[in-house]
Amino acid sequence: MNRDAPVAVLGAGWAGLSAALALAEAGVAVRLFEAAAQPGGRARGVSLHGQRLDNGQHVLIGAYTETLALLERLGTRHLLREQSRLRLHYRTLDGEGFELAAPALPAPLHLAFGIATSTLLPARDRWPALALARRLQQQDFGIDQDRPLLDFLQAERQTDLAIGRLWTPLCLAALNTAVDQASTRVFLRVLRDSFAGKAAHSRILVPQADLSRLFAAPASERIARAGGQLHYGERVHEIRLDQPPFEVRTVRGRYAASQIICALPHQAAARLLAGDARLQALVGRLRSLRDSPITTVYLDYPAATRLPQDFFAILDGVGQWAFDRGRLLGELGRIAVVLSADEAHLGWEQERLGQVLAAELHQCSNGLVPAQPSSIRVIREKRATFLATPAVEAARPATATAVPGFWLAGDYVATGLPGTLEGAVRSGRQAAAIARSRAAGA
Repeated sequence: MNRDAPVAVLGAGWAGLSAALALAEAGVAVRLFEAAAQPGGRARGVSLHGQRLDNGQHVLIGAYTETLALLERLGTRHLLREQSRLRLHYRTLDGEGFELAAPALPAPLHLAFGIATSTLLPARDRWPALALARRLQQQDFGIDQDRPLLDFLQAERQTDLAIGRLWTPLCLAALNTAVDQASTRVFLRVLRDSFAGKAAHSRILVPQADLSRLFAAPASERIARAGGQLHYGERVHEIRLDQPPFEVRTVRGRYAASQIICALPHQAAARLLAGDARLQALVGRLRSLRDSPITTVYLDYPAATRLPQDFFAILDGVGQWAFDRGRLLGELGRIAVVLSADEAHLGWEQERLGQVLAAELHQCSNGLVPAQPSSIRVIREKRATFLATPAVEAARPATATAVPGFWLAGDYVATGLPGTLEGAVRSGRQAAAIARSRAAGA
C-alpha cells in the first residue's frame, strides 16, 4: 500500500465529515470530496429566497452520545438548548394541550412515571402503555423476530388512542417511517437507548444556530487546520479499486488514495460501484434500500408571534411537529412545521400546503398564531432518510466490504440506529477507526 497517498472520503455529510475529522485529528492524511459547494449534506444551512434556513428542522436527544461529544470538541455544544428533563408537549386541532413530562428520577423510572402521570392519555389507555413499557424493560427492549411496529403494538393490546397519541409521534420523529411500516426492532433500540440508560439520554436538545454553524463549518475548518484537503464542488464520477493505491476520478483530475471511505447516499454509492464485479452483492443491498421524505415548512408571521411552547406535536393534523424558531434561534415570528414520512403531500403546491398548516397552527394555538402567514417557504428532502422497515433493516450493509481498504459510512450502514445524525456520526467514526487501524498496520 502507498503510505503517501491520503485516505479519500467521498461525501461531506455528517458521516463523511465525521470520518474525515477523525482521520485528520489522528494524523492520517485525508482528502474529502463533495459534489455540493458546501458541506453538511441533508443537515445544513441553505439560502432560500434571500433567507438563511436549515434544509430541515432537526432535534437531538441526550442518547446521541457520539454526536454530542463531537460537538463538545468542536466547541459548538453550547449552541444546543437542552431540556433539564424529558418534557413533550402535544396539542390538538381543538386547541387542547397535553404533556408527557418525566420527573427527576433514575432511568427507566422517569419514563414509567411520565406515562403514568401524563395528561396525554386517559387511564384506560395509559395503563396498557405503562404495562408495555415495563415488559420492554424486562426483556431489554428486544424481540425475537422483527415485524411492523403497528402489528407489534396491536398484539401488545395498545389502544388506538395510545397508538395515535403516544407511539406514532415517537415513531415518526425517531424513524421517519410510518407506524404500519416501521421496524419494531429499530424502534425498540431507540427506546432502549433513550430511556433505559441515563435519564439525561431522553432529554431533547434543539439547535440554537443553523446546522452549518453547529457542525459542518467548524468540522471543515478543523479538518483543514489538521492538514486535510477539501474538494467542495467536485463530484466523484468514478473510482478504481483494482489494487492500492486506489484512484478517485473527478471532472478536475485523478487522485491516488491509499483507502476510500464512501459516505455518499446509498443511491449514489450504488451507481458508483455498479461496474465492480466484487461489489455486486453490496450494490444489490444498496439498491434495495428505500427512502422516506421529510418536508419542512417555514411560516413567517409578525415578530411578536409565539407558540405556546418552544415546540409541540400536532395531533391528528397534516403537520406533525411545530417549532418556534423565534424562541429557539431568535428568528422572530418564524415557525417551522415538520412532516415526516409523508408522501401524501409531496405533490401539493407550496401555497396550498402552507395555508393548510397555517390554519392548523391558528387552531391548535387558540389564535395565538395569526390565521395568515406573511410568507411560506417549503423545503422537501425526498430522500431524507432510509425507510426503516423490517426488510430494509435486514438489508443494511456493513462498514467493511468485499474490497479491503474500501469502506462504507452513512446513516444507512448497519449501526442498529435509524437514519439520524447520531447514526451518521457513528458510522463515519467507525469507518475512520477501521481505516486508521489499517493504515497503522500497512
